[in-house]
Amino acid sequence: MSAVAKTGQPRITIFGLIDSLIARPISSQVSLPVSNFRRVETRWYMKVLSKKELLSAYSTCTTEMQKSPGVSMPLQRFVELLQYTDKSDVITYFTSRLLNKYPQSANQLHALASRFSQNRRLPDSLAILSEMQRAFPDDARIDIFIARIHLAMDRYENAKIQLGIANKKSPASEDVFDFACQMGIARRDWRYVLETADLWLSATPDTVKAWQYKSQALFEFTRFKDAVAAYRHVLASDNNNSSACVVMGRLCVSAEKYDEAEKHISKALELDPKSHNAMYAMSNLYKVLGKLELSKEYCQQALSQKPDFPLAYVQLSALQQGALSEEQTASVRKLLTQALHPDHRASLEFALADHCDRVGQYAEAFKHYEHGNLINSKISEQEGIKFEPQKMFADLDRMEGVFRALTNDAPGHVPPVPAIPIFIVGMPRSGTTLLESILSAHSQVLGAGELRGMPPIYTDFVSYASEHTVSDTMTFLATKRAKWREEYMAATPDPAGHQFIIDKQPINFQAVGLVRSIFPEAKILHIRRPPVETCFSIFRHNFSKFWPFAHDQRDIGTFYHTYAKTCQIWHGLFDEQDFTAIEYATLISDLEGQARRIVNICGLDWEGDCLQPHLSDRPITTPSSVQVRTPISVKFSGRSDHYLKHLQPLVDTLQAASIDIETGRLTNIP
Repeated sequence: MSAVAKTGQPRITIFGLIDSLIARPISSQVSLPVSNFRRVETRWYMKVLSKKELLSAYSTCTTEMQKSPGVSMPLQRFVELLQYTDKSDVITYFTSRLLNKYPQSANQLHALASRFSQNRRLPDSLAILSEMQRAFPDDARIDIFIARIHLAMDRYENAKIQLGIANKKSPASEDVFDFACQMGIARRDWRYVLETADLWLSATPDTVKAWQYKSQALFEFTRFKDAVAAYRHVLASDNNNSSACVVMGRLCVSAEKYDEAEKHISKALELDPKSHNAMYAMSNLYKVLGKLELSKEYCQQALSQKPDFPLAYVQLSALQQGALSEEQTASVRKLLTQALHPDHRASLEFALADHCDRVGQYAEAFKHYEHGNLINSKISEQEGIKFEPQKMFADLDRMEGVFRALTNDAPGHVPPVPAIPIFIVGMPRSGTTLLESILSAHSQVLGAGELRGMPPIYTDFVSYASEHTVSDTMTFLATKRAKWREEYMAATPDPAGHQFIIDKQPINFQAVGLVRSIFPEAKILHIRRPPVETCFSIFRHNFSKFWPFAHDQRDIGTFYHTYAKTCQIWHGLFDEQDFTAIEYATLISDLEGQARRIVNICGLDWEGDCLQPHLSDRPITTPSSVQVRTPISVKFSGRSDHYLKHLQPLVDTLQAASIDIETGRLTNIP
């Protein structure tokens, strides 16, 4: 048919209208996202159309559709016009009209919503999808798409609601479960990921991806052995996958299954000899095992395969105590200018800070320590992990009466244990690893590191005590003591014939009275280091999200206050034999004298190996894992002296709490 009407005037088609609407002077056009541009005088521009202009185009579209009902091109061209408006309500209006009159336009509208999403025009995408949801109420895929848009707009709760709607429409849908887990990971909501993975597995127990998500969530909760158990299902589906072997190896390192870790990582390297991830995993394993030269060798191999591998630079900095080459330092600086995972960025900031500290660039070092801590603080905040000092002080005030009652608690007969616990308590970075190394060099002592058995027991105890009388709490303890004792020992490593086993979880300083009640035969050693040195050491180390106080000077000072107040109570209630104080400075300046004293307190015969703890080949997973492999020296003391002008917020907080800056003791003792 001719495009000229009988009147002699050209008939306006949808194609002609689009061209006429777009062909305006440049002055009436505005710059918008790249995918929507027309080329005009070597620059990209996009028309902004009014609702009136779009109504005219829609009228033309409907006319052409009436003339040629089976032709979809007019609809397609009109839908394309919707990208030329910047008003979401206009998009909503025309989407509704199109879906009501032409349901077949859904595919073109869905494609436009996808395009809007890709170009971050999220409200416009949501405008289309909301109308599609009303038009097709049974299609769960639309709900999932809407959930994605809400997540991109940082509307996490809205996204979860949409996924709930999708799940009702399509129960046990793999798409729903998969995106729900992805969404939880993006928001670092690990409980949501774990719950979703469990629901998924209850519907389809053999779904590999669900086991993968579950393992990741369990790892984030530091339930490492459970994470390993979950990942076995993943590995069983493809045990010749190099990447899966690497993941399993790294999980086994965290779960302290070192022989199994080496087996899996070695297999990964057999399957893929150039895998930088496998090389890094082997480096990390050997670092924990004290094989530092091998660890360094694998780390350098990983960098040779992937020169922009952030974690390898972090590892190398730790292995060389900040001694990076100029080339390596330049690479770290370059990486920090790029988009990185927050955890990797924080780790690189600390690595670069350690390098600057080593070469005497203290101002720059402090800047990078601050940057790393700021990132970690945001991660903790995002995951809802908060430092709550008011609650800690309130718990301490409520518990003091219970603490005093504990000193008069006579547990009576207690069943024997395979090995007597030695609890080493104090502030983090106060020398707990050094003290453990000295004692575990003894043939009758097994160093088990920072065990996780006592904190949940203490939490249960405090939760009950905060809502009951002292008398009721002591009755509760009497009924739970044997069970807690059994649970704690069941979670400890096999003592392998050793008489004693060390738990150096520093946070157990809160639970000294409870420990004494559950394990009357235990030894409890309290190591104390000058507060500014201790607190700054915390600030300059990459503490995880589970230590939310560790990322801010004032919070660290406040936490030190709670620690000092708690230990003051214990030292007032227990004698030296039951709660032994050890000064870090005295320990490193008079190693033999203090080592003999500590060994004697534990009821052990003296062994000379206790003076050479750096020769031990036991696994060490704490930040001190490299430092304790070197002979004990005073050179690691006094690091805070270079940073005092930056540490005034910390010093002010300690002094306001009446903490003696030299000794760490409270000076306002009543």
